[in-house]
Amino acid sequence: MTSSVARIGHVGSGRKVGESGAARILDRADQFLARAGGSPAPADQYREIYHAALRGAAALLAARETGVRRPTRNAWLRLAKAAPGYAEWVAYFTSVSGVVAALETSARTVTAEEVATLHGRVQTFLNQVEADLAPAA
Repeated sequence: MTSSVARIGHVGSGRKVGESGAARILDRADQFLARAGGSPAPADQYREIYHAALRGAAALLAARETGVRRPTRNAWLRLAKAAPGYAEWVAYFTSVSGVVAALETSARTVTAEEVATLHGRVQTFLNQVEADLAPAA
């Protein structure tokens, strides 16, 4: 079994969504994933990976919320309205945000397995965002 650091370090950022603001935000998400691999503590890795997911949500919101009044700053609540097809992701990442909040107060720890699971889910999420934002060929 490979360590979570090794798995996280293998981020392929060959995204094909053009040069839009959304593409730049997805590139930033990939940077968060790569940076997580350099963090020695699982809690730090978990937070960095979660921030990558937030960047994925931001990319979708940048593409879909143009001209929309934003009554909340919560990316997951906004994504639920802007992209209803992402409801399962919204539910998952809303629960993850609770874990991240608990990590901030040292009320919880995470294991290397939890980090690896989150990494895999975030990579899948980012790939789905990329596919949804890619221009039609």
